[in-house]
Amino acid sequence: MPWKYSRGVTILLMVPLVSLYAFSLDLYLPLLPAVAHDLHATKSAMQYGNSIFMLVCGIGQLIFGPISDRFGRRPVLVGSLAIYLLGSLILSYSNDLSMFFLARGLQAFGSCGTYLCCFASVRDLFTDDTESAEMFSYLNISLSLGAITGPTLGALIGSMSSWHTIFFILFLHAGISSLYSFFLYHETAPTLQNNNSSVYKQAIQAYKRVFSSIDYHVYTLPAAVGIGSFFSFYCMSSYLYQEVMHTTPLTYGILYGSCGLIFFIGSLLCGQTVKRIGIQKSLWIGLTCHMIGALLVTGSFIITGKNLLIPTHTGVICIIFGSSYMISAGIGGTMAPFQDIAGATFALISAYKFIFAQMLANVVMHFYAGTAEPFGIVLILANITAAGVLFIGQSHTKVSRNVMQCAAGAKQIPSLGA
Repeated sequence: MPWKYSRGVTILLMVPLVSLYAFSLDLYLPLLPAVAHDLHATKSAMQYGNSIFMLVCGIGQLIFGPISDRFGRRPVLVGSLAIYLLGSLILSYSNDLSMFFLARGLQAFGSCGTYLCCFASVRDLFTDDTESAEMFSYLNISLSLGAITGPTLGALIGSMSSWHTIFFILFLHAGISSLYSFFLYHETAPTLQNNNSSVYKQAIQAYKRVFSSIDYHVYTLPAAVGIGSFFSFYCMSSYLYQEVMHTTPLTYGILYGSCGLIFFIGSLLCGQTVKRIGIQKSLWIGLTCHMIGALLVTGSFIITGKNLLIPTHTGVICIIFGSSYMISAGIGGTMAPFQDIAGATFALISAYKFIFAQMLANVVMHFYAGTAEPFGIVLILANITAAGVLFIGQSHTKVSRNVMQCAAGAKQIPSLGA
């Protein structure tokens, strides 16, 4: 059945599906100490659980991408929702750390499938590069919804019930999403790939084609730094804000939610910015704001020797705003040349992002000692690397265009002489 929905309805249809990933991370964030206490887990064990979640998301993308190109977005979406429902149901009754990690892995595997299908469908439906980049920005709004509302809701639920209730609510969320997706989410893949070769061979060919493109390396790194910055803050903030700065769970939820709101605003603005000035200039805006924030977080601690809430959180706000541009524009730039293998392309992008994010967060948490300084320094270094790659990539593109123009001019010389 052909896609019959407007842009607005398409966004409304897909946002709850993409937000499964965000809510799975953010809703129980203020209750991490309570979860650790009930499961007799250390801080490092809980960080291990976060790393598992991101690694499974990354690996899951690589599995689901080629399958969605071969068999379609809809079958992958339905299967992913079923896996997510199972994981959430187990978590709502879990009292064992090993079972908790296993169920979180199922949640990650399921949510990454719904995440991939939505972004691949947008590339299927919106073939213009800037138009699809704009739509990616709007889909990223769903990531901010979890950050805006998740921690505050989680704190309120935790004050009235146990943390198990949070996972039962996620189960209901996925159940409702499954119901409406079954009736409303039609297949979007323009043509399913040839069945003569195996999915494995098709996947290798698609990944080789994407990985050999300079666009993949130039544009995916800023997006990975953006999502890695948000995830690093996610891993560190609960301890820094509540244990060091002595905020209450509810206050922390509001502060974390303000980051989600900024990500929401940044995603909206990026959608319009990309249309006006293009993908590369939008990325430079993101990298600049990100660097300003990282310098403020680091500099405020070096100057005062303290973790002051206002300058630290102001720096974080700048980092998150920049990240929203880096993620949205970066995905748009990488996806642009690969409409025929949108599933595999987005899978390789997401695997890069999620695996890079958990590595970046692990570095931050390894050096975390009750201050925000390691967070700021690591992000400064990551920003410089991404900016350098983007600059080199732009230079390479300009040289390639000049060579092509010279070659085209040379071919025209004989005809002009004649």
